[in-house]
Amino acid sequence: MTLEEFSRDVVPIAQMLLTLVGLVSVILVWLQLKEATKWNKLNATLNITNLKEIQELDKSVNEALTSLGIDTQRGARALTDSEVTEILDSDEGFFAIKAFLSDLENLATGVNVGAVHYDYSYDLHSSRFFRAINLLEPFILELRRRHKDPNIFLEMEKLAKEWKERSDNEARKTMLSRGARKRA
Repeated sequence: MTLEEFSRDVVPIAQMLLTLVGLVSVILVWLQLKEATKWNKLNATLNITNLKEIQELDKSVNEALTSLGIDTQRGARALTDSEVTEILDSDEGFFAIKAFLSDLENLATGVNVGAVHYDYSYDLHSSRFFRAINLLEPFILELRRRHKDPNIFLEMEKLAKEWKERSDNEARKTMLSRGARKRA
């Protein structure tokens, strides 16, 4: 075999094989990065979600509100204006609620920027967001008014509304599927 034959017959096949190996390598690296990204999001969620800290925050809010004579077992009823003023005038109440809301804001920011796993966070935390918004929205609105800053706890509010829509859609689908099964 001459150099010319080798260049014409063997080199293109070798180039194609090397290109194919390179392409497969790139695809495998891409798949590995995709899996690593999923793991990192889930890991970030777990790192942000310290159940002991969450329990402590919930407990401190409950104790602070109870010490102010505010019923914490109110269901979906929001704080009244007088209760908001009472909390803002109380260091214990103010800092307990601010820490609680800051924890939710931190998680919401992570979810909203894609650093935290969306579905896992929804399953684990959506009810906390719903309760917080239902109860504490007047408190948040008053903080925004007093500080002239419409962005206070905004990430949490945006995520709670998005999750509420998702929850409502899931409930509608469940009701429709139950209705279809009853008719069948």
